[in-house]
Amino acid sequence: DSRIVATALAAHRPTPHHRWGGELGWVAAHPEESGKGLGHIVCASVLRRFREARYDRVYLSTDTFRLPALAIYLRLGFEPFVRDASELPLWQEVYANLNRSAPDLADKRYWASEGGHKHDRE
Repeated sequence: DSRIVATALAAHRPTPHHRWGGELGWVAAHPEESGKGLGHIVCASVLRRFREARYDRVYLSTDTFRLPALAIYLRLGFEPFVRDASELPLWQEVYANLNRSAPDLADKRYWASEGGHKHDRE
């Protein structure tokens, strides 16, 4: 069988918060393959590629309702990047729904306005 069952994108995409930034994106797996750990495998492959290319920062964007994806990202070492106080309850809910202890997101190292980069996977 030669069908593609999972994918993830590694993109060179610097931003003001990620000056030498690589973006992990477009992570997807075929619905029939759900629960087999393919999302984790393709994300880990992207992170390995960025490490080999000596990227200083790797980031991603997602929605707080994508709990299976968030579980993978948190296991891989990513942490939230808080843009404003309205996001705090959303992230508290994410951690609760994933049965994980939430970090102290009030700590300004997680905040975009404070130049925080703690969420990056280095």
